[in-house]
Formats: sequence, C-alpha cells, structure tokens
Amino acid sequence: GAARLVADQLNARVLVFGVIFTDPARQRSLQMSAVDCRPRTPRLYALPPQPWPDAPAQQRSALLSNLQALLPPVGRVLAIITAGGETTLQLFPFAGMPFRASTAYAAYGALQEEATPERPEYLPVLWKGAYAGKLLTAAEHLDDVIDATSPDVAQIQVGDLVGLLLTEEITPVPSPGYLLVSEPPLAQVRKGDQVLGLTPLLLSREQATDQLTLASEDYNDLPVQLPPPEALLQATQLVMVPLPLVGSLVVTTHPAGATLPLDGQNLGASPVTEEAVKPGTHTLLATLPGYQPVERQIAISRGERTTAELILERLTRDLTIVSKPEGAEVTWDGQALGKAPATIAKAPIGKHSLKLTLPDYEELVREVEVAAGDQPAEMLFELARVSGTLRVVSTPAGAQVSFGGQTHGATPTEITGLIPGEYEVSASLVGYRPAQQKVTVRPRETTTLEFSLLRQAGRISIKTVPVGVTVKLDGKPQGTTPLTLEDVTPGEHTLRLELTGLRPWEGKVTVVDGETTEIQVGLLPLQMEIAGAQPAPAAPATVPVAAGDLHPGAYEGADEEPASFPLLDLSGGHARSWTIALQRPGNPEASAAEKLQLHFQPHADGGLTVSLRTTAALSPDATVEQSPGLVSACVPDVRLLHNPSGLQVADANLRSLRLTNTGPEGALRVDLSITTGVKATYTRSAGPSRDLEIRLTRPRAPLNRQKMVALTFDDTPFPQGTGRLLDILREHRVVATLFVVGNKAARYPALIRRAQNEGHSLQNHSYTHPNFTQVAPAEVALELTQCNQVLETLTGHKPTWYRPPGGAINAQARAAAGELGLRFAGWDVNVHDYNTPSAKTIADLVVANTRPGDIILLHDGVRPTMEALPDIIQRLRTQGFTFGTLDQLFSSGG
Repeated sequence: GAARLVADQLNARVLVFGVIFTDPARQRSLQMSAVDCRPRTPRLYALPPQPWPDAPAQQRSALLSNLQALLPPVGRVLAIITAGGETTLQLFPFAGMPFRASTAYAAYGALQEEATPERPEYLPVLWKGAYAGKLLTAAEHLDDVIDATSPDVAQIQVGDLVGLLLTEEITPVPSPGYLLVSEPPLAQVRKGDQVLGLTPLLLSREQATDQLTLASEDYNDLPVQLPPPEALLQATQLVMVPLPLVGSLVVTTHPAGATLPLDGQNLGASPVTEEAVKPGTHTLLATLPGYQPVERQIAISRGERTTAELILERLTRDLTIVSKPEGAEVTWDGQALGKAPATIAKAPIGKHSLKLTLPDYEELVREVEVAAGDQPAEMLFELARVSGTLRVVSTPAGAQVSFGGQTHGATPTEITGLIPGEYEVSASLVGYRPAQQKVTVRPRETTTLEFSLLRQAGRISIKTVPVGVTVKLDGKPQGTTPLTLEDVTPGEHTLRLELTGLRPWEGKVTVVDGETTEIQVGLLPLQMEIAGAQPAPAAPATVPVAAGDLHPGAYEGADEEPASFPLLDLSGGHARSWTIALQRPGNPEASAAEKLQLHFQPHADGGLTVSLRTTAALSPDATVEQSPGLVSACVPDVRLLHNPSGLQVADANLRSLRLTNTGPEGALRVDLSITTGVKATYTRSAGPSRDLEIRLTRPRAPLNRQKMVALTFDDTPFPQGTGRLLDILREHRVVATLFVVGNKAARYPALIRRAQNEGHSLQNHSYTHPNFTQVAPAEVALELTQCNQVLETLTGHKPTWYRPPGGAINAQARAAAGELGLRFAGWDVNVHDYNTPSAKTIADLVVANTRPGDIILLHDGVRPTMEALPDIIQRLRTQGFTFGTLDQLFSSGG
C-alpha cells in the first residue's frame, strides 16, 4: 500500500531503490530492490549484492546491468507489421533491455530475432531489431498478469506499453516474509558466511529459518533469531548496541620497569594496562636505562583489548680497565679478567663491582658505572701504596726532623702514609750536633726512631806572655794561662785576660762546634806607653752564610765599627734565619739563655718579611720607624753582648741589617738599610711570642688587568714536582693557584707551608681525588670538608675555591660545595699535559690558546710541564700578559 501510494504521487508504475555499502572486508557493493505496482498486489523484487567498481564508466554499466536484471520485462510498441499472416512487433525496450531469442514469452511461442547489431556500451538509444511471433497483451490491462487468457494481439497498438511475461523472469520475494529494520540503518545481514543485504531488508520465510547476524561499524554484532511470521509481511525493529568509544591497551616489557610514552604521554613503568585509549594508530615507545629504546605502532579498535609485548635489547660498551701502576689483578662483577690493562668487550651499561689487587698496594674495591657511548672507554684507577708510620723522638725534644729532602716537624712527631722501605732520617736542634740514622718502615706498622743528641761544643786554647794570666769567659773565672777551655758552647763569647801590674785585654771570640779557637795575647805593663791599638784576635773574612741558623763571627773592639759583616744571600728566594745572643740589662747572668732570632722570608711577589723573635715574649713596647732608605726597630729591655753586629744582605729590597745598643736603660736598635722606593709595613703576630714582622715591598707597576691570566695546578703536592714548581715560580716572580689533594697535603706538609709562605693560593681539590659524579652528595661534602681542614691546619686559611677531580660535576655535588661556601673553579685552557710528552708541544699549545682573563690548567706532577713552564711564562709576558691568583683574576673582573 505504501509503495502504491508513492507510485501514484510520482506517477510511476515501478519503484526502484538501491544502496551502496562497504562490508567488513572494506569491499563496496551495490544492492538493488524494486516494487512493481502494476498488479493489484504489488510484487517485490531484490537482487543479491553486486561488486561496486571505482571507475565512473564501470559504475554506470553496473547500475544499468542491475536495472536490466531487476525491472519487469516492459517495452513500448514502436511498430506493428503484419505480412503473410505473421505479425512482427518493433519495440523499444524499457530501460534498454533487449529481447533475447532464447527467451520464451508466456505460452505464445518464442519471438525470433531477425537481426541484432552489437549492443552499445551505454543506453538510452533505440534498439533496432525485428521480432517475429505472437504477443498478447493490452495497454489497458497492464495491471493484470499476462497469461494465456489475455486478449489477442489485435488489441496492441503503436505506442502502447506492453508487459512481457518471461519464462526466466526474476523470482519475486514469496510471501509471507519479513521486513528487517535496524537502528542504526544499513546494517549488514548475514546468514552464516552469506551476506543477505542491508537493512531495511525484505526476507522470505526460508531465508530466516536459521540464526541471522546484524553487523555495523562501531556497533556490536547482534545475533537474531526471527520467530514465525504472524502476518503476510512482518516488520521487525532491531536495536544494535554501539561499541565503546575507546579501546584498551595492555603493555608488557622484558625486562619490566621500562618507561612507556604513548604518543609522547607517559603511561608509567611496565607492565601497564591503559583502559581508555582512543581508537586509531598510536606510537608506543619503551625506554629503560641501559637498554636500546623500542618503538612500535599500535592499532587500537573500539571496544577491543590490544596487547603488546616488547623485548628490550641491553646496551653495552667496550671498555679498558687501567691501573696505576700497571699489572693489578682485575676482578669484574666477581669474574677474574687478568692483569690491567684489561679489556671488557660489550660491558652492559650500568653499575658494576670492580676489585684491583697488587702486591705492596692497598686493595681497591669500588662500584663503577659504565655510561652509554660509541667510543671505547678507558677507566684509570690509581692504587695507594701500602703505607707505614714513623714516630721520631729525641733527647732533648724539639729537634727538627727531615728526610727525603723535606722537613717533617719537630720531635716528638709522627709521620704517616710512608711507603714501606728504608729511610735516612736526620735530626737537628740549635746548640746540638746534627744526627742521622737509617730506619726501615714496615707496612701497616708504626716504627719508633730515637735520637740522643749531643750538645755542640768547641774549645778555646789560650796562650799569653807572660803565663799565669787569669782567664774570664763571659765574666766567669776559668783559670790561668796557658789554658784550654773544653765544652764551650758554640757562638760568640767575651774573653778577658787579667794579671796584676799588666794592662788587661778583652775581646770577642767565636767558638765553632768541634773546633779549637786559638788565642795568643801579649800583655803590657801598665806604666808603658804603647803607640797604636792593642793587638786583637784576627777577625774571620767575610764569607757567604749557609742556610739554617747563622751565628755572627768575632769582630774587632767591643765598641768599634766592625770592618765588615757576613753576607746573607736571599737572591735564591730561600728562607733564612740568624740567631744572636742578648742580655737583659738588669740580669747579665741570664744573658747566655737570651736569644734574638731574625727570620728572613722572601715572597714570590718580590717582597721580603723580616721577623724579630726573642726567647721570651717580645716587648709590647717595641716600635718601628721609617725614613728614606732606612727602617728602624727599637726593642727595649735587651742589649747586644757584642755592639755593634749585623749582616750584609743580597736581596732586591734589603741591603744590610745593623744591630746596636742604644739608650742608657738598655735597648736594641735594628736598622734595615733598604733600597730606594721600598715600602715598609709591620705587624705583631697573634701568638704568645708577639713576633714583630716587618714587610718590605717595592711598589710595582699596575697589573695589566685586561691581560691577566691565572696559572692553576691540579693534584698537588708531588714530592719532586711541587718543589720544582715553587722554584720556577719564585725565580720568575709569579704567583699561582694550587688545587691540593688533602691526603697528599697531610703527607707533605712542608711543601704546602712553603707554597703558603711564598704567596701562592692553596685551594680545594678533594681529600682522596674521587669522581664527584660517582659518589653520594654526602661523600662529596666529606671530601671537601676534610681537605678544608687539612689546609686550614697547615696554612691558617680556609679555601674559598674548589675544583672537582677531572672536572666531573653534577647538581648534587655543586649543592654540597655551595653549602661549604666554596666557589667552582673551571678552566679555559687545558692542553691535557699528562698525555702530551713533549715540553715544547705543551708550551706551544698553552701560548697559542691563552686569551686575556683565561684560567690555565696544568699539573706539577708532569715532568714535561715543569720543563715547559719557564718558556710559557716568558712567552706570555712578552705578549703583555700578567699572572695572578684566582682571587686576583676575579677581583679584576677577569
């Protein structure tokens, strides 16, 4: 009824409709149906789905072919020809459907095709052909089914529309049947593997006997079992359940724990289940430290659970374990690899355990981390020699201990960290004879060495004319001549010879340890007039004074100007001391115990410090005055035994030093003759001795701040190299910054004190030289703190800069150093001198790469570097560069 209503509204007799759809296999198909409204009861026709091509021309052919197969055989009469008792009809077939010779039309006999040209590819065109045979139908009876009882052929006229009943006509849908309607529409209806069509769809009872399945994209498949029909055409409404808008994803990795970004958004560590993933193709990435990243494209469907299993491949790196010294036995992750250098092929990235063992060296056990990289890596580990401890005592105590070219404090003292073996140790104490002993230091033991020092003593042999003269030494009677005085303390003494009736003789005598000083004097009667001066003992010639404590020689008359003073040579930059006996004006008997020591300390910047120190605390009333060419210090309450005394000095600032008694109450005057332009400043030390320190400096031309550079030396001190470094810097008047390893500084304190005294900057390079990026922040803080403590103990100053070993640094190490108030010190010029055997190459690279304000990194433990250093300094100075410490460089804006 609905079809007939639509047909009447459209003035149509046959309604045709078709649907183009895509099946699950992504193949497009065309399904066509038709309703023939001419009979009183409309007939329904349907074709199974046909492939739908992509090309437009093929699409037209497919559509026409379906129309021809679907429409009832209908045509319009173009001509009626009767000849010889036979009637021939010429027809234009509806929709271009030709009549076939093999088709029988009702029961009226077959029409014979007389001539059939080739059918054109596309219609409409007139189909020219002649057909013989009888055809019984009538235009007015089009609503009737054509059969044998139809009217005869005479009723057919030209222009009539005739329907033809074919013996091979398309089978109409039998009744009763089903009309399947779905929500959503155009759902595919399947019976097993057979596709029946798309909804809305007419089905026969036979087609619906078995279970059907409705399928539509984005919806769950719906199984359908239709009940027996209760009407001629039973409509069934089916509602499908839509699929969820998302799918789910389950990811596992081997090994587990990998980070899983999906399209750049992190899902977490594997294994991971993500319940809501947008349908489509996604990029999944798996990353795990020490493993090669894996990327995969993952397709997610709505309502489906997708699983992905990723296998990660371990990252490896070739590396070589090197020990210093070579030959250590290497154990890697519990496996023995032989002697270093040992090569490990494809070592997994990550942390490993390492053990190095070598006779006479401490076992090294460490956790090391292999980092990713393309090039083979070399890991160098320096082994610590098994050490022992030497304890040195002396009688009396306070002797200075030295061996190996270094001083090691005063007895009793304990020297730790010594390489086992034999040492020749010397002990020296003012007033006592130096002593030497050999001692063997054993590993991990404390060896005690005892010195019994013998007091220094000389002899004075006195002969007089006449004999029987009374001898007084330092005011004490000793006997009568001829006389030999034994066990006389070395130094300067006052000798007086007296005999009744003769003119007394008095003079200064210098006694040398282990030697005999001979005095021959002839005394004259008091009543005799003698022209000229009284004979006196011969004074020693002026000679250079050796290092160590200096003792003045014997000079002419007690109140006369001496002919000359000994020479004190400071031009080499070495520290010197000079000790002279004093007396207290109110206590002459105690004069032998009273001493004045003058200590001379040259500085790398060209300055000189002269320190005045007395046995007891220096008087707080000591004063210093300066006039052109002269600096004078006045120390009350002490006097010289021999007046005057002094030294000639070889130094750029100080020419001579003269000591005289002055003032009726007793005072010592120290005059320093200085060169023009020298400036003097003085301070009093904070200790109980209250030493008076006079600093002599020559005004220098302003530093070229724009071309200042800083020489820095790492891993110091070295037993040989650091002493050579300080000699070179002193010779060239250059100050530098030394980055000190704390445990080495504790072993060689004399080198550290010397560097401090010569004006160099001593800064923090850790206590044991570890890699800061491979230890915990707490260990970094401990390393820096211990090094600070050692340097502050040895120098009195706390470091302000630090340089991590090898320059290895991270945020945690920076934070640990920052909490200690230390500033990071990098570098601008690093020629890797420890890998550069040629001194010339080192010098050329440093000079070629240095720019104003640069920090230059070198190592005083590298022999070629020490050979190159004088050349580096001279060539940079020629280019106008000046040298300063890090503090000086950064205070100048460098």
